[in-house]
Amino acid sequence: MALDLNLKLTKQQQQNLMAAILIIGGLGYAYWNYLLNPLIKTYNQKKQILVEKKKDLKDAKEMVLKYDLFLQRATIITKRLDFINKRLPETFNISDIIKDVTEKAAMANIKVISFKPETKEIEKGNYKEIQINMDLVTNYINLGNFLTNLGYIERLLSPINPTIDFITEDESGNNIKVNLMLKVYLFKK
Repeated sequence: MALDLNLKLTKQQQQNLMAAILIIGGLGYAYWNYLLNPLIKTYNQKKQILVEKKKDLKDAKEMVLKYDLFLQRATIITKRLDFINKRLPETFNISDIIKDVTEKAAMANIKVISFKPETKEIEKGNYKEIQINMDLVTNYINLGNFLTNLGYIERLLSPINPTIDFITEDESGNNIKVNLMLKVYLFKK
């Protein structure tokens, strides 16, 4: 069945048909460019934002699941930081040093003859040093115990440059005079 489209249109009908085709074409063009195309672009932008938000939500859920692990790590880090702050404080308190050192000397049965802190701080890279000159009367065993006990003080101390001189043994069994320098370390801001 073939369709016979042998239509005879008047000039006015032809003009009206062309006007209708142009109007429909113009409306189609306007619909596409000014309504549908902007809606598609907005839809794609919103779709991209939704994908990003879903990814952020997934990441947040993973972080919530790991929150206890982060708390445990934070607790460990805080404990380590407290330990470091005790070993390497920012301020120098001579009374605490005197108390700690003389306590360890008494435990080791050592006579402290002199205890002279230097007045200036020596700045090194990330820390500062204060030196304390000490004269002691003791014997080798007690000296070893004293130096070992210094290692148990919370604050970081280093005995350096010991000079040992023999003396006549006294009633307590002390037979050496020791001069040494204690380095006290401080954190530098």
